[in-house]
Amino acid sequence: MNRDLSKKIARRICFCSGALALSLNAFQVKADGIGFPTSRPGMIGALGIQKTAAFVEPLNQYAYVYLKEGESLNYQIQKAGGNLGSNALIYSIYSPLGQVGTDVTIPNATSAVQTGTVTATAETAGIWIVKMNLFGNTNYWRFDVNAIAADGSTRIGGRVYTDFIYPVQNNLANIPLFVQTPSGHRYDVALNGYNGVNSRISSDQYGLTSVANCGESLYRSAEITDASVRSYNELSCGVQNKMFFSAIDATMPATAPMWNLTSGQTTSEWLNPALTGPVVSELAYTATSGSNAMAGNFTLKVADHVGQATLLLDLDNDGVYNGANDRSIPFGVANANTITVPFDGLGANGSPLAAGSTMKAKVLVDKAGEVHFTMIDVEVLAGVKITRTTGEATGNTLLYWNDALLSEDGRDSFTPIKDGSAGIDSGSGSGVHGWGGGTSQWGNNRLIDNWAYAGAAATQEITIEGCAADAGTISR
Repeated sequence: MNRDLSKKIARRICFCSGALALSLNAFQVKADGIGFPTSRPGMIGALGIQKTAAFVEPLNQYAYVYLKEGESLNYQIQKAGGNLGSNALIYSIYSPLGQVGTDVTIPNATSAVQTGTVTATAETAGIWIVKMNLFGNTNYWRFDVNAIAADGSTRIGGRVYTDFIYPVQNNLANIPLFVQTPSGHRYDVALNGYNGVNSRISSDQYGLTSVANCGESLYRSAEITDASVRSYNELSCGVQNKMFFSAIDATMPATAPMWNLTSGQTTSEWLNPALTGPVVSELAYTATSGSNAMAGNFTLKVADHVGQATLLLDLDNDGVYNGANDRSIPFGVANANTITVPFDGLGANGSPLAAGSTMKAKVLVDKAGEVHFTMIDVEVLAGVKITRTTGEATGNTLLYWNDALLSEDGRDSFTPIKDGSAGIDSGSGSGVHGWGGGTSQWGNNRLIDNWAYAGAAATQEITIEGCAADAGTISR
């Protein structure tokens, strides 16, 4: 059945050619999809992709498009600059049922050569994928991706998204993003006066993490050469948020079928989920044998949340969790499965707890809908604005960051406030956490992290009374 339907889709593909009036000198985003500018209403710019030695080869730029039955995908791509050797770009298109047609190779050629247009009509609703693989040295390509209504001409806004953006620029641009999280939280983001030359933008629940602990956000920015920070070439520790290029279409379903490029099967992908809040359950403690009498494992589940959580330990059982010898152990939540948090049986002073001690344990999730925006190697940025559009305190414009560990030595442009970890209102002017130009800019060769979150909290608490290594499991 799937194979027959895939053939039907393949027969509906049209490859066209022809000249277009193109602007090749700016990274921008348009109101309905993503693409290069023309005179049509609502179109305000171009999007390019690039590959340099700094990124893993091949660099894959993806565009995802949700289509209903009878709607169509419109895709155009053009060489825009860079080296003119033998390097090529290969693009592939996937319907929810698998690859449509075969890989298409575009040989490297002189800049401003129009390579053509692909139009594919959906026989069934789902998410389509445009995958662009760029091999070799630095090359610049412009591409245009849109969802087209069943009338064959009307562009549908809020249907095109990506998980990573690799912009190539030589001018300033204002980049609007509409971010959807897997928990249903949404944020409108504006990167104003942005020029990263060759940069990267991503969004997930953790931002920068350490090499040692993928499930714990560092809540700070870092030098690109910082060996203690998990490489930006590695997979995200959380779930990549979906960055749309126009206001998200509210008519899309919570989930939709999409071809999984890893498994080679049609799977259900989250798309427009209902807003949910975290729920903590099944918190339990199991003592383990060992040199420390109170060592053991805490197990629990957290539903409807991806991101940070904290295990708080009231080790002197005085009813508060911030005593001198109390512990706080952060951990990450990737899904609703059982999580194990090891406890070494030590107090904050490093000494083992006495056998038979009574203590309390509480799990705290206090950053529901947490979202990070990590920008890599950005030379100029006028400012960032963010607005929460769903959930608790809708309309909140607080943005958080921490550049305190970044040195000012050798820099000739600076960000006005290095430590915004208390939250700064981003709602006025061009936003906050920006910096100007120069020859050694604040964001150059750095990993700059910004984040925001909703304030809803979820907790669960248990008391461990007189436990020793053979006490078994205590739960709630």
